[in-house]
Amino acid sequence: MQPDAKQATSNTTSSMSNSMNCPVITASSSSSSSSHGAMRQPLRRPTIRHDPLARSTTASTLMESDRTSIEFTRCLYQAKNIVKELERFSESICPALKVSPFNGFSAASSLDDPRLCSKDFVAKVNRYLDDTFNRFSRLCRVLLMVLEKMQRSPDIRRERVVSFRTEVMEQIRIAEIIRLRIISYIQQRVDESSRTAAAVSSSSSSASSSMPTVPITESPSDPPPPSPSTAST
Repeated sequence: MQPDAKQATSNTTSSMSNSMNCPVITASSSSSSSSHGAMRQPLRRPTIRHDPLARSTTASTLMESDRTSIEFTRCLYQAKNIVKELERFSESICPALKVSPFNGFSAASSLDDPRLCSKDFVAKVNRYLDDTFNRFSRLCRVLLMVLEKMQRSPDIRRERVVSFRTEVMEQIRIAEIIRLRIISYIQQRVDESSRTAAAVSSSSSSASSSMPTVPITESPSDPPPPSPSTAST
Protein backbone atom coordinates (compact mmCIF):
# COMPACT_ATOMS: atom_id res chain seq x y z
CA MET A 1 0.00 0.00 0.00
CA GLN A 2 1.55 3.34 -1.11
CA PRO A 3 1.41 6.28 1.27
CA ASP A 4 -0.70 9.25 0.44
CA ALA A 5 1.40 12.06 -1.08
CA LYS A 6 -0.68 14.79 0.48
CA GLN A 7 -0.50 13.23 3.90
CA ALA A 8 3.27 12.79 3.62
CA THR A 9 3.69 16.35 2.43
CA SER A 10 1.59 17.69 5.26
CA ASN A 11 3.51 15.62 7.79
CA THR A 12 6.84 16.80 6.40
CA THR A 13 5.71 20.42 6.34
CA SER A 14 4.41 20.26 9.92
CA SER A 15 7.62 18.64 11.14
CA MET A 16 9.77 21.26 9.38
CA SER A 17 7.65 24.07 10.70
CA ASN A 18 7.94 22.65 14.17
CA SER A 19 11.70 22.34 13.81
CA MET A 20 11.99 25.91 12.52
CA ASN A 21 9.83 27.32 15.26
CA CYS A 22 11.67 25.49 18.05
CA PRO A 23 15.45 25.82 18.47
CA VAL A 24 17.60 22.82 18.71
CA ILE A 25 18.65 23.54 22.35
CA THR A 26 15.81 25.13 24.21
CA ALA A 27 15.59 26.46 27.70
CA SER A 28 13.45 23.54 28.71
CA SER A 29 15.98 21.09 27.44
CA SER A 30 18.88 22.89 29.14
CA SER A 31 16.99 23.13 32.38
CA SER A 32 16.10 19.52 32.19
CA SER A 33 19.70 18.57 31.49
CA SER A 34 20.94 20.76 34.32
CA SER A 35 18.36 19.27 36.61
CA HIS A 36 19.53 15.83 35.63
CA GLY A 37 23.13 16.92 36.25
CA ALA A 38 22.20 18.37 39.63
CA MET A 39 20.60 15.15 40.57
CA ARG A 40 23.84 13.37 39.85
CA GLN A 41 25.93 15.79 42.02
CA PRO A 42 25.87 15.58 45.85
CA LEU A 43 23.79 18.11 47.69
CA ARG A 44 25.70 21.10 49.11
CA ARG A 45 25.06 22.09 52.67
CA PRO A 46 24.31 25.77 53.26
CA THR A 47 27.16 27.63 54.97
CA ILE A 48 26.64 30.41 57.50
CA ARG A 49 28.50 33.50 56.42
CA HIS A 50 29.79 35.96 59.02
CA ASP A 51 30.22 39.63 58.49
CA PRO A 52 33.97 40.13 57.85
CA LEU A 53 33.78 43.81 58.71
CA ALA A 54 32.30 43.16 62.15
CA ARG A 55 34.81 40.39 62.78
CA SER A 56 37.77 42.57 61.84
CA THR A 57 36.44 45.40 64.01
CA THR A 58 36.19 43.11 67.04
CA ALA A 59 39.66 41.71 66.43
CA SER A 60 41.17 45.17 66.05
CA THR A 61 39.49 46.32 69.27
CA LEU A 62 40.85 43.34 71.18
CA MET A 63 44.29 43.86 69.71
CA GLU A 64 44.22 47.54 70.70
CA SER A 65 43.29 46.73 74.30
CA ASP A 66 45.98 44.05 74.44
CA ARG A 67 48.59 46.47 73.12
CA THR A 68 47.58 49.04 75.71
CA SER A 69 47.86 46.52 78.54
CA ILE A 70 51.25 45.31 77.29
CA GLU A 71 52.53 48.88 77.03
CA PHE A 72 51.37 49.66 80.56
CA THR A 73 52.91 46.48 82.00
CA ARG A 74 56.24 47.22 80.34
CA CYS A 75 56.37 50.78 81.70
CA LEU A 76 55.33 49.62 85.17
CA TYR A 77 58.12 47.02 85.16
CA GLN A 78 60.67 49.73 84.33
CA ALA A 79 59.33 51.95 87.12
CA LYS A 80 59.64 49.09 89.62
CA ASN A 81 63.23 48.50 88.51
CA ILE A 82 64.06 52.17 89.18
CA VAL A 83 62.55 51.89 92.67
CA LYS A 84 64.65 48.78 93.35
CA GLU A 85 67.73 50.63 92.12
CA LEU A 86 66.97 53.46 94.53
CA GLU A 87 66.60 50.97 97.38
CA ARG A 88 70.00 49.42 96.62
CA PHE A 89 71.60 52.87 96.44
CA SER A 90 70.07 53.85 99.77
CA GLU A 91 71.30 50.66 101.41
CA SER A 92 74.80 51.22 100.07
CA ILE A 93 75.26 54.78 101.36
CA CYS A 94 73.03 54.62 104.44
CA PRO A 95 74.30 51.53 106.25
CA ALA A 96 74.11 53.07 109.72
CA LEU A 97 70.85 54.99 109.49
CA LYS A 98 68.35 53.35 111.80
CA VAL A 99 65.20 54.33 109.91
CA SER A 100 61.98 52.42 110.41
CA PRO A 101 58.29 53.22 109.94
CA PHE A 102 58.08 53.84 113.71
CA ASN A 103 60.93 56.23 114.45
CA GLY A 104 61.04 58.14 111.16
CA PHE A 105 64.23 60.01 110.36
CA SER A 106 65.18 60.99 113.93
CA ALA A 107 67.78 58.27 114.58
CA ALA A 108 71.40 59.32 114.24
CA SER A 109 74.21 57.40 112.63
CA SER A 110 76.49 55.18 114.66
CA LEU A 111 79.36 55.46 112.17
CA ASP A 112 81.56 58.44 111.52
CA ASP A 113 82.67 58.50 107.89
CA PRO A 114 84.07 61.89 106.85
CA ARG A 115 83.62 61.06 103.17
CA LEU A 116 79.83 61.19 103.57
CA CYS A 117 79.88 64.92 104.26
CA SER A 118 82.32 66.07 101.60
CA LYS A 119 81.10 68.49 98.95
CA ASP A 120 82.07 66.15 96.14
CA PHE A 121 80.06 63.27 97.61
CA VAL A 122 76.99 65.41 98.24
CA ALA A 123 77.14 66.76 94.68
CA LYS A 124 77.32 63.23 93.25
CA VAL A 125 74.36 62.09 95.35
CA ASN A 126 72.28 65.08 94.26
CA ARG A 127 73.16 64.46 90.61
CA TYR A 128 72.23 60.79 90.88
CA LEU A 129 68.91 61.58 92.55
CA ASP A 130 68.07 64.20 89.91
CA ASP A 131 68.82 61.87 87.00
CA THR A 132 67.02 58.91 88.54
CA PHE A 133 63.90 60.86 89.48
CA ASN A 134 63.76 62.47 86.04
CA ARG A 135 63.57 59.01 84.48
CA PHE A 136 61.07 57.89 87.09
CA SER A 137 58.88 60.96 86.55
CA ARG A 138 58.79 60.42 82.78
CA LEU A 139 57.75 56.81 83.25
CA CYS A 140 55.04 57.80 85.73
CA ARG A 141 53.65 60.35 83.27
CA VAL A 142 53.52 57.68 80.56
CA LEU A 143 51.81 55.30 82.97
CA LEU A 144 49.15 57.83 83.87
CA MET A 145 48.52 58.59 80.18
CA VAL A 146 48.12 54.90 79.42
CA LEU A 147 45.74 54.57 82.36
CA GLU A 148 43.57 57.34 80.96
CA LYS A 149 43.48 55.54 77.61
CA MET A 150 42.56 52.29 79.33
CA GLN A 151 39.83 54.02 81.31
CA ARG A 152 38.22 55.27 78.09
CA SER A 153 38.27 51.79 76.54
CA PRO A 154 35.02 49.84 77.00
CA ASP A 155 36.86 46.51 76.72
CA ILE A 156 38.88 46.94 79.93
CA ARG A 157 37.23 46.54 83.30
CA ARG A 158 37.22 49.43 85.73
CA GLU A 159 38.57 47.23 88.53
CA ARG A 160 41.68 46.53 86.50
CA VAL A 161 42.29 50.23 85.88
CA VAL A 162 41.85 51.01 89.58
CA SER A 163 44.29 48.24 90.51
CA PHE A 164 46.89 49.54 88.05
CA ARG A 165 46.50 53.10 89.33
CA THR A 166 46.93 51.95 92.94
CA GLU A 167 50.13 50.13 92.01
CA VAL A 168 51.55 53.20 90.26
CA MET A 169 50.80 55.44 93.23
CA GLU A 170 52.42 52.90 95.56
CA GLN A 171 55.65 52.95 93.54
CA ILE A 172 55.63 56.77 93.61
CA ARG A 173 55.19 56.72 97.39
CA ILE A 174 58.07 54.26 97.92
CA ALA A 175 60.40 56.25 95.66
CA GLU A 176 59.61 59.47 97.53
CA ILE A 177 60.30 57.81 100.90
CA ILE A 178 63.68 56.57 99.67
CA ARG A 179 64.57 60.01 98.32
CA LEU A 180 63.69 61.69 101.62
CA ARG A 181 65.66 59.06 103.51
CA ILE A 182 68.82 59.68 101.48
CA ILE A 183 68.49 63.46 101.73
CA SER A 184 67.88 63.26 105.48
CA TYR A 185 70.91 61.05 105.98
CA ILE A 186 73.21 63.31 103.95
CA GLN A 187 71.89 66.39 105.74
CA GLN A 188 72.53 64.74 109.11
CA ARG A 189 76.10 63.97 108.13
CA VAL A 190 76.71 67.51 106.88
CA ASP A 191 75.25 69.02 110.06
CA GLU A 192 77.32 66.72 112.27
CA SER A 193 80.46 67.58 110.34
CA SER A 194 79.72 71.29 110.64
CA ARG A 195 79.16 71.01 114.39
CA THR A 196 82.34 68.95 114.80
CA ALA A 197 84.39 71.45 112.81
CA ALA A 198 82.94 74.34 114.80
CA ALA A 199 83.69 72.57 118.09
CA VAL A 200 87.26 71.82 117.03
CA SER A 201 87.89 75.38 115.93
CA SER A 202 86.40 76.83 119.12
CA SER A 203 88.40 74.48 121.32
CA SER A 204 91.63 75.29 119.51
CA SER A 205 90.99 79.02 119.80
CA SER A 206 90.14 78.75 123.49
CA ALA A 207 93.23 76.66 124.12
CA SER A 208 95.44 79.20 122.40
CA SER A 209 93.87 82.05 124.36
CA SER A 210 94.24 80.29 127.73
CA MET A 211 97.98 79.60 127.37
CA PRO A 212 100.07 81.61 130.03
CA THR A 213 102.44 84.26 128.75
CA VAL A 214 106.05 84.09 130.08
CA PRO A 215 107.88 87.49 130.32
CA ILE A 216 111.18 87.70 128.48
CA THR A 217 114.12 89.00 130.69
CA GLU A 218 117.66 89.80 129.58
CA SER A 219 120.49 88.04 131.46
CA PRO A 220 123.21 90.59 132.54
CA SER A 221 126.63 89.93 131.03
CA ASP A 222 128.53 92.50 133.14
CA PRO A 223 128.03 93.50 136.77
CA PRO A 224 126.08 96.69 137.27
CA PRO A 225 128.09 99.84 137.91
CA PRO A 226 128.54 100.82 141.53
CA SER A 227 126.19 103.30 142.98
CA PRO A 228 127.57 106.72 143.99
CA SER A 229 127.01 106.01 147.64
CA THR A 230 129.00 102.84 147.46
CA ALA A 231 131.64 104.47 145.44
CA SER A 232 131.92 107.32 147.98
CA THR A 233 132.31 104.89 150.81
